This record gives sequence, C-alpha cells and structure tokens, in this order.
Amino acid sequence: MKRNFITGILISTLLLISFSLKAQVLQSGTAQLSIKISDVMSIDPSSSIHAEAVNFQYKNEGDYNRNQNIVRDSYLIITATQTFDVKVKADGPNFIGEGNAAGSTIPVNVLTVDASGNTDLTGATISVINLSADNQNIITAAERGSEKHVTIKYTIPQSKSQSTDILGKPGGNYVQTLTYSVTAH
Repeated sequence: MKRNFITGILISTLLLISFSLKAQVLQSGTAQLSIKISDVMSIDPSSSIHAEAVNFQYKNEGDYNRNQNIVRDSYLIITATQTFDVKVKADGPNFIGEGNAAGSTIPVNVLTVDASGNTDLTGATISVINLSADNQNIITAAERGSEKHVTIKYTIPQSKSQSTDILGKPGGNYVQTLTYSVTAH
C-alpha cells in the first residue's frame, strides 16, 4: 500500500510537471516590417545661398584694377541618393541696371562660377564656368551623400572690369538671378 501510495504521488507529480511544462510553451507571432525609400536630390534650406545676395562693388580705381572674388562656404548643402550633377544658369543674358543705371546692361559672362575649392565631392569633375543663360555643369558625377557642403567662389576678373562690359557703364545697381539645380548624373 505504501508502494502504491508513493507510486501515486510520483505519477501525480509527473503529471503536474507535464501540465506545468505545457502551460509554459510560448506562443509566437510574426510581424512584417518594410522600409520605403525615395530618390532625393535637394539643396537644403539652410544653405547660405538663401542667406544674402552676392554683391560686387566698384567704388574706386583699385576695384577696377584687380580680380574681385566673393567666396561663400556652405553655399549649397546637398543631399543626393544617387550620383549627381550641379548646374547653374543666369535667368537672362545680362545683369539689368536699376535706378540711375536703368536701361543699361552688363553681360552675365563677366562672372565666373567656381566650385573647385571643394574636397567633399569624391569622384566629381569640377568646372569653372563663365556664367550664361544656358544650364552649365559646375559639378559632374559627384558621389551620393547626405549634407555635402559645397563652397562657391564668384569672380569678376580684372580683364572684365577693365573692359567696356563694366567700365564706362552708368553708376547704379545691376542685378540678375542665378538658378542652381541638382540632378541625377
């Protein structure tokens, strides 16, 4: 009887352990995740192109007798998910005189646009261009990347400031809008 009692306790214990183990079996589930990406070619709103106008000044003889350079760091901050090109163009063939200079023009090709000071543009071909109303590449085949800071140097060479393109024009402000675009290569 003792033996049957011990056997009964043993069987009961094994059954409880078995039920206990079955109760601890974990249920599993699955979840599907996805990542949707889009191609991006952008000039960041915090680029210094949005900050202030580029203003060349010819106030005295020294200004006409030298190259004038204006350098803008982080002028374009570019994010591109593909290899990219940067193009620039003037919105017309001439700088247009305002105020006392109204009716006078200066050809846009007096200005050079130069992105050659950039080291963050791996694989890119950099061109120094004379501005025109045609889209021209200043950066070709730059590797994709996020927040690539592009410095732009604008120059009016002494040879242009001493030519009739500028010299002898009525005093005043001459304006033009430049358009930069980032495109897939």
